[in-house]
Formats: sequence, structure tokens, C-alpha cells
Amino acid sequence: GRTDTGALLGNEGHLAQLTALALVVVVAVSIVMPVAGVRGLLVVVGAVFAAALVSNRNLTALVALTCGVGIALVLARGRKALVSIGLVVLVLGATVVVVAPLRGRVVQAVQAASQGDWDAVTTYRLGPWAAALEMVRERPLTGFGPGTFGAEFTAHRLDAELRHERRFTIPVLTSSFGEAHSEYLQAVAEAGMPAALAVVVALGALLAGLVRLTLDPHETRRDEAVVLVAFLGAGAVASLMWFPLQRPITALPLVLAAGRGWALLRPRVAAEAGRVAVNGGRRVLAILTVLVLGAALVPELSRYAAERRLADATQAIAAVAAGGRVVPAEAPTLDRLGAVARATADANPSDTRGLIAAGTAALVAGKPGAAQTWYRAALARGERPEIDLNLARAFALDGRREQAEAALLRAAWLSPVLLGTLPSADQSRIGTAVADWADRLARGALTAPPPLPAETPPTAE
Repeated sequence: GRTDTGALLGNEGHLAQLTALALVVVVAVSIVMPVAGVRGLLVVVGAVFAAALVSNRNLTALVALTCGVGIALVLARGRKALVSIGLVVLVLGATVVVVAPLRGRVVQAVQAASQGDWDAVTTYRLGPWAAALEMVRERPLTGFGPGTFGAEFTAHRLDAELRHERRFTIPVLTSSFGEAHSEYLQAVAEAGMPAALAVVVALGALLAGLVRLTLDPHETRRDEAVVLVAFLGAGAVASLMWFPLQRPITALPLVLAAGRGWALLRPRVAAEAGRVAVNGGRRVLAILTVLVLGAALVPELSRYAAERRLADATQAIAAVAAGGRVVPAEAPTLDRLGAVARATADANPSDTRGLIAAGTAALVAGKPGAAQTWYRAALARGERPEIDLNLARAFALDGRREQAEAALLRAAWLSPVLLGTLPSADQSRIGTAVADWADRLARGALTAPPPLPAETPPTAE
């Protein structure tokens, strides 16, 4: 499952995108490589990447791979590439037929498309896309700022539901999106239309210039240009429905490839004096770049240390809370762990996890007022349905049934899957209320989603 894996590459979706990009490079290099021995080695490496890609069943990665390979074949072989492209399509089709998990994934997508369920076809990306468009409508020129989509997602998804009079729910517990799952939409939402347009124009100019190099049979840089266009083209296609520039493991090779592409297009300096001047300028630029990167790295070190402290504190809190009961006897330990978790939140102002952990520690310690405070602080950084659910538990422990009911309804409205985590009596009552609100939305009679309870001072502890 996506939420059960992680580490260096991220979850298996991240791994699928990385292997697709890597496989594009392997295929493109093997096409232009004249040495048979090297091509044989590339085939072996490519087979490993292909196996990893197929096992992930990620359709976006497969589409990016197909486009990248097609670009490489067309640029390297011209019209002769039609036969090779047909062979690639045939191999992919045979793979889908033979590999049962991949076949099941494709069949699901086809069935959803035939039923008009485009939300399922796009793996529930309509919600983040609609939220991004709402952000663009609100601030078309300046955007909300880099890295703000995750915090703004819930509020603007709710606005989109009212505008379109339909739900944009995600049938998984992790129903919030930190990325728009489209680099282009996210660029407009976070940076505004002028900045996003500049990015697209720059990419188009780069690809057009590299394609011109590939069309010249006497160009010594032609083979490298073919590989770069295929690789960057695959990244551009993946960016339509994913976020390769939001993850360092995929962003770094893409940005480096773009830089190499611009270097190939730079006019050569003819005069020796000019080359010396350029080299001197490069040294100064290199020194400044190292200094800037070093300065940018310093806060990351404290954030990395905070990540490790948060992981340890969260694990310890989970061990105490494993029984699902309030344990006031553990209050001293939980207070200490909560303080550690809260301190990690200061290292990354956009992260809610430390505040959520602090709230949970207070809740398990039997301190609902403190739990409400920290859950509210987490909501101020970006609403997520699980925060609303925990806030409802804090209200219930505090004896504030009306507020608990409102927070519970809000959580279930954002993520109906959370209903399955509630006791049967609550499931029936809250589920009926959610269905009633959804019916009003479909009829155009809803002017606002179920609200969170007003912020009032918690009961003294």
C-alpha cells in the first residue's frame, strides 16, 4: 500500500516514475549507441527497470515511458521508426495481457471510463485539479506561494464542490493531497499565471532547440540531443498527471538534463580571450552557487534532525495509545513526548504532523483541552479529515457533545471512508447526515459545507 512504504525513493508510485524515466534513458541511449556490447548491457539493465515498472501497475508511468521511447525512435530513425513504435505498442499490449495485476489495473480503468467515472480513471485526481483551479481563480497573477498547495487543498476542494455541485471525494483514508498531481496546474496555483507561462515557454524553447539539433545529420551533438529530448519529453508527459518536480529523486535528474540541454544550445565562444573571460565568470558563479546552496542546506539539517525526533516521539506515543484508551497514569511520559513533537513543528512551519502528535499525546493523557489547542493549531496549517476526527474525540472527552458531533460530521464529509472507523451507532447517524448534505449539494441547495465548531476556550483541566 502507498501509505506503508517509504524511505529513500518514497512510495511505490515515486519508484514507478523514477524507473520509467530511467528506462527512457536506457532505451534512448541503446538506440543511438553504436557499440553492440554496451547495447547488450543496456538491455539487461532495462529488463530490471521494466520488471520494477510492471510490478508497480502505474499507468501514468507507463504512458510517460511510451511517449519517451516514441520520441527517441522518431528523432533517431525518422519514418523508419513507425515499425519500431508498432513493436513497442505490441510488447506493451502483450505485457498487459500476460501480467495479471497490470491487466487488472487496465481493465479497471477501461470499465470506469465506459461508465463515465473519470474520477476513478484518473485515480481521483479530479479533486486536486479542481482545487488548483479554484486557487487560480482566487489569485490568478501571484498564486498562493511555492509549497502552499497542500495547506490550501481542502478549503479549495470544498469551494470546487459547491461550484460544480458534486463531490470530489477520495475513497482512501489518506484523502488529502499535498500536490496537485499536475505540475502545470500546481505552477499556476502556487506561482500565478505569468510565472507558470514563463516555465512552459522556457521548456518549449529548450525542446524546440534540441529537436533542431537532432534534425542535422552532421551535428556532433545529435545523439546526446536525442536522449535529452526523450528524457525531458517523458518528464513533461509525466508532469501532466504527476509531480516529478516536487520530489528530489526525480527533480534532480530532470533539472540537470535541462541544464545540459541549455549548455548544448549555447553559442560557442570563438575567441580565446572570450573563453578566458567566460571561464573566469564561471568560477565566480560556481563559488557563489556553492555558497548559496550551503546557506540553503543549513535549515534542512535541523529539519532532518526534527524528522528523526518526530519519528521516535510518534512511535512512543503510538505504543502508549495502542489500547485506544485514556491513560492518565502515563501523563508525565506523554507530556514529555508531546513537547518533543511540538518542538519539531517549529522546524517546518508547513508541517502538521508534530502538532497532531502533540494533540494525540494530550488526548491519551486525558487532557482534552490541550488536545483541542494542538489540533486547532494543526488545522491552522492545513485542514485534513483525520485532524477533524481527532478534534471530535477531544470534544467528546471534554463532554462537549454538540461540538464533537459537528467535528465528526465535518471529518466524514471530507472523507466518507472515515465512517468505517467509527462505532456502528455513529456510522449510521453520521452517514445519514452526510448523505443528506450530499443530496442538498446535488440539488444546488447547499451554500456551504458542514462547518467546524466555532473556536471557543476549552474546558479547564
